[in-house]
Amino acid sequence: MKQKKMFLVIALITSLIIPSGLIKAEVNQATINYLQNASQSAWITQALKAAGSNNLNLDYLADFEPANANDAAKAVLAIIAGGGNPYSYHGDNYVGGLLSYAQNNQIGSTSLINDDFWGILALRAAGEPVDSAIIVGSKNFILAAQNNDGGWSWAPDSESDTNDTAASIMALLEAGLNNDSQDIQQAINYLREAQNEDGGFPFSSGESDSGSDAWVIAALNKLGISPETWSVGNNNPIAHLGSLMLNDGSFKWLSSDNQGNLTMTAFAAVALAGKFFPVATYQPPADQNLHHLRIEGATSTICNAQVEGQTAQQVLENGAEICNYTYHIQTTDWGPYLDKINNDQAEGQNGWLYRVNWLSAQVGMANYNLAAGDEVLFYFAYWEDQPLRLSLSASQANPGDNITATVEYFNEQSWLPAVGTLVLVADREYQTNNQGQAIFSAPQDGSYVVYAQGDHKVRSPKQVLIVGQGSANGVVLNVDVANNAPVEQEEENAGALVFRVNVDHLDFGSLRPGGQLNRSLTITNQSADNMYLEGIVSGDALFENNVMLDDQIWENYNKTLARNEAVNIGVKLIVPQNYSNGHYSANLVLWGSAR
Repeated sequence: MKQKKMFLVIALITSLIIPSGLIKAEVNQATINYLQNASQSAWITQALKAAGSNNLNLDYLADFEPANANDAAKAVLAIIAGGGNPYSYHGDNYVGGLLSYAQNNQIGSTSLINDDFWGILALRAAGEPVDSAIIVGSKNFILAAQNNDGGWSWAPDSESDTNDTAASIMALLEAGLNNDSQDIQQAINYLREAQNEDGGFPFSSGESDSGSDAWVIAALNKLGISPETWSVGNNNPIAHLGSLMLNDGSFKWLSSDNQGNLTMTAFAAVALAGKFFPVATYQPPADQNLHHLRIEGATSTICNAQVEGQTAQQVLENGAEICNYTYHIQTTDWGPYLDKINNDQAEGQNGWLYRVNWLSAQVGMANYNLAAGDEVLFYFAYWEDQPLRLSLSASQANPGDNITATVEYFNEQSWLPAVGTLVLVADREYQTNNQGQAIFSAPQDGSYVVYAQGDHKVRSPKQVLIVGQGSANGVVLNVDVANNAPVEQEEENAGALVFRVNVDHLDFGSLRPGGQLNRSLTITNQSADNMYLEGIVSGDALFENNVMLDDQIWENYNKTLARNEAVNIGVKLIVPQNYSNGHYSANLVLWGSAR
């Protein structure tokens, strides 16, 4: 079954603070006082958080209206630093606002790179998985813009500078690269070459300044490299930054300045606190009891969703309403026994087992109390079968490109190469070699689900491969689920959307559990040829599992449009009866390719 994935983006901005003028990196109390007494901003909020302050003042967000993706990102980072919920802060979904800037598989303007730096950092701070399509797409956008000297600028095809290179390093590390990556090593070499004899750093060339010192120090902190080890003679970045601090705790931008600079002081505080970006990450309230549930049946995946529950059994039971499966639990002398999900009936040595965070459970599902964020896997198998996982060398490719799928199995202690397992791509099968790898050619334009399975192995989670240069246009989907929401009406959205490059919204308003609502949008094929159209929903499980396109499950939707033909697509959201209150969002991507 083909699927498509769209790339979401958030822009994120953070701040740094700096310590006393001593070589030892720490934030002087005078610096903290200086920041606390200043007019507050997103940079200062993050700086104070890095320095260890609490009870931060975010009143400046009361009338917040972002002008661009970077503004929206700063707000998300500030809310998280202040201990708030970026998905619902004073009634507004700030993460959803950031997502509205996603377009063309990157964040914000295609003429900027810095909104992609902060987009990755913001998404990761808000809890976006490192392997999500938007993180992968934004990471690739940044990597494609790296200059030959190893550095980055704020915009493509511009001269490298230390500040944006440091921010890029932090974003790429959040996006899954490690210190040994060639791209990261080239960026580190660029920074080292830019260092001045006084131990400090210039923006691109010339005199060292406190802002550039702070950005480079923050990147080194994230890399796990002690800034003091970057010495030039007796000078190092910490010492140079400290030399620019005034008695009131502020930091001058340049040594010749007569007064401190508030923004540079915020940057310095983050760096000298030993911190980096993001300075904090969002932790959902523990009382939500949300867990990722995956159920692998004998022949197919039955459920893949976020489900509420205190125990493994409660998650299984609640998941039935979300994923629409049936189950049967026997009452035995040893406790509840799961013997059937859908048509998969336990018999002989094959039956239903479960794992939490990949590990086999040592107690019954009714007695396994889950911790926040635990991942629960139920699977129909022989009792000794082992779970698989799969990774792809690329999530996007052109037809005919070689793609390497790496498959591993878990032996209760570590992940090992899965030899002789099958990798399934576009109705074709490929067998892994002695390294657990299968190399295949990317099929024709489209998007494809890729997964692994084998004898006495549990089917792997699915990955998505997008092939070709087709046109992807996205819509952000939003809904508030509330028990006290007005009774919903079945009505079509009067304002149909013509899909273009920019991202738009379909807002389902407030729906009660058990409610449903139809919206509609219009797609016009403006190309010279016929266009084959598919759709994918990516985001909160509420949307991924309960959105219909023209009364079909979105995974099954496809349509061919003639040149200049316009079609209306109905988008229906059905909220399960037991769904938890909250704000939910996702992205609907329509993927068109020539036919």
